[in-house]
Amino acid sequence: MPEIDVSMLEFLSPVFSFLFIFVVVYAVLDKFKLMGENKSVKLVAAFSIAMLFLFSEPARNLISLTTPWFAVLLVGALILLSVFMFIGVPENDLIKAVKDVKVYWPIIIISLLVFTIALVQVFETGSDDLKPGPRTFEGINALVHPRILGAIFLLIIAAFAVKFISESIG
Repeated sequence: MPEIDVSMLEFLSPVFSFLFIFVVVYAVLDKFKLMGENKSVKLVAAFSIAMLFLFSEPARNLISLTTPWFAVLLVGALILLSVFMFIGVPENDLIKAVKDVKVYWPIIIISLLVFTIALVQVFETGSDDLKPGPRTFEGINALVHPRILGAIFLLIIAAFAVKFISESIG
C-alpha cells in the first residue's frame, strides 16, 4: 500500500502556528473582554502576538509539540462524553460533572504536565560539546524521567483516592 508523503507540510508549520496563535489569542481577548469592545484593537493585539510567535523558533516548536497532544486529549474527551450520552446520561448531568472540582483539576494537572514536558524538550540545550561540565537542564531532565513521572502520577491518584474516600466516610 503506498504511503502518503506529508513532509511538505513541514514548510507550512509556521503558517499553521501563526493562524492557531492568532485565533486563540483573539478568542481569549474577545471572550474575557480584556481590551474592551473594540474589535480592531483585539485584532491588532492578536496579530502582534502571533507575529512574535512566528519569528521565535522555540515558541513555534513549543506550539508544534503541544498542539497535537491537546488535540488528542480533546478528541478523547469528546469520545468519552459521546459514550456517556449514548449510554443515556442526561446532558445536564454531564455539564454538572464537568464543572465539578474532581473532574477539572485532573484535566488541569494533565495539561500542565504536557506543557512542562514540551517546555523541557524545546528549551533543553543538548549541546554537551560546547562546554565541559554538567548540563544546564539536568535537574529538569531528572524530573521528567518516566519513572519519576509515573511515581508522581501514582501519588496524585492516591491523593485523590484518599480525598474521595475520606469525603464519602465523613
